[in-house]
Amino acid sequence: PLPLLRRGQQVSTLTGDTTMCVLWNELGEIPTVEHRLQPGDAIAFYTDGITGRQGADGTMFDLDRLTDALSRAGPRPPSEVVAAIVGELDAFAGAREADDDQTLLVVGLRSATSADD
Repeated sequence: PLPLLRRGQQVSTLTGDTTMCVLWNELGEIPTVEHRLQPGDAIAFYTDGITGRQGADGTMFDLDRLTDALSRAGPRPPSEVVAAIVGELDAFAGAREADDDQTLLVVGLRSATSADD
């Protein structure tokens, strides 16, 4: 899935072309896109195992829940943002085990004078 950008409390999906990350075939040209980032921004990269995680009633954590969790996590260091989102994900799923791989990477952009991120 496309990464999410958190700027302040607003979260949006970064635009871009996608390509298969598994090298079954030759890739040829890999699409690239540029985005201007600002101090305080955070980008969340995740696998579909995060948004596909199911709760006890069979509903999925889905993109809206991930977006909300990223927004609520606020301007904390990336490791704390990951911990907050994983906590919400585990609480949502309850005792139901994940049935797909789950990867979440949050990268924060800090100013040269910031020591918090």
